[in-house]
Amino acid sequence: MAEFGPEYLQHLPPSDYRISWIDPQGKVFFDNHADVARLDNHATREEVYEALTSGTGFSHRYSDTLVQKTLYVAQRLQDGSVLRMSVSHDGILLLLAGVAMPAFGIVLLLILCSAVAAYRLSQQIIEPLKEIDFRSRNLRSPYPELKPILSCLQAQQKKNQEQYQRLVTKKRHFDQITESMQEGFILLDASYNVVQINRFARNVLHCKNAILPIALWEVCENRALRHAFEQMEKVGFTRFLDQRVDKAYLWKLNPVWVQNQRMGTIILIADNTDRILAEQHRKEFTANVSHELKTPLQTIIGSIELLESGVVQPQDQGKFMGHIRKEATRLVSLIRDILHLARLDDGQVPDKRPVCVRELLQEIFDVLGPASQKHQVQMHLVGDRGVMQGIPSFLFETFYNLCDNAIKYNHPKGRVWVRITESPTRVVVQVKDTGIGIPYEYQEKVFERFYRVDKSHSRQTGGTGLGLSIVKHAVQHHDGRIRLESQEGLGTVITVYFPKTENMECE
Repeated sequence: MAEFGPEYLQHLPPSDYRISWIDPQGKVFFDNHADVARLDNHATREEVYEALTSGTGFSHRYSDTLVQKTLYVAQRLQDGSVLRMSVSHDGILLLLAGVAMPAFGIVLLLILCSAVAAYRLSQQIIEPLKEIDFRSRNLRSPYPELKPILSCLQAQQKKNQEQYQRLVTKKRHFDQITESMQEGFILLDASYNVVQINRFARNVLHCKNAILPIALWEVCENRALRHAFEQMEKVGFTRFLDQRVDKAYLWKLNPVWVQNQRMGTIILIADNTDRILAEQHRKEFTANVSHELKTPLQTIIGSIELLESGVVQPQDQGKFMGHIRKEATRLVSLIRDILHLARLDDGQVPDKRPVCVRELLQEIFDVLGPASQKHQVQMHLVGDRGVMQGIPSFLFETFYNLCDNAIKYNHPKGRVWVRITESPTRVVVQVKDTGIGIPYEYQEKVFERFYRVDKSHSRQTGGTGLGLSIVKHAVQHHDGRIRLESQEGLGTVITVYFPKTENMECE
């Protein structure tokens, strides 16, 4: 080794092997990987020590910092120096760290390739599924494995469609029922939103084209209704009367409870106008009846008291008896008319049968003959036979009152014409007189009960004020209508129209 020297070692090609030359005292005077000036004495190194004592030495050391393991081999030379060679190899962690990045890249690449392949494969599988028309009655499966599932879906779909159709039918029937109701119907949810409303209620609330659901207070701002809801929360079912200018509506509020929870509210609205008017008419009628009955009774009682007291002279007693008879007759007529009106109001009427109007009027003419002679009024009956379906007693009262009024409120030497016109669809009876007539402002009121245009004249003629009211009710029972035309001082024309449904002959 001495013949080569350090110069020879310095010209060796670079390699991973570390070569150190150490003298017998342990001083390093050559190292191809380190500066010898900075190296300490190596005499105590395990491999160097063994080489100095036995000629050859081996050792290995592990570096935690570099995560490497180094193997040392030392050989003593002839001059007593030691030539040492060492080689380092990486530890398992460093080896793993070295292959981690390439492995991670490979795994990431595999994942991306797998994702792309999976996406394309899934698209190939899903595309045929997208083409399935689930609304079709005949579902076709692109895969045999899906046939049982599609069969179940088709069966469930059919069942759902049948249930839906039943619900639609029920909803349509419910709408038809509520729309045909003669009362207003409003259904609210728990938040007081209108979810159902029929035509009657829309007319009451003036709500024509509201889009449901809609808040109740947007279509009905009624203080009484708000108070009724407050009462309903406390006591449950409640009602109140909505009094308007020309109408009166009765509102009924009923909460809907499900398992002690209010799920909504049902509101019914009834038109109580006729009932209230009937109640008012009843009160007015009772008061008028009391007044009308009291007047002749007072006259009768007063005349009898005078006769009983002996104040009346014998020659005047006949006059007082005539007053009593006249008032008693008027009282009987009044009671008869009241009973007749009561029977008309109750609706307890006889059955209809074929009636010949001309024969009925001829009979009335015979009955009123003495009265027409007394008032010097001529009566004329012209026209057709007028066969119709009717109630003879009601028709008799109708034509009797019309003819009787035409005689009583006529001028002396006046005339009364009764004309009958018959067509395939109706029978028309017209009663025309040349009497005193009815002022225009009173013509709409003459059919009211106890109404008289000239009360003094009516009492002189024995009128009760109920005749035209009886005529009006009797005509209504025959589904007819009545028209009045009159000029004060020139006479009155009253025309009655009766419907006729078929050709018939009276007995």
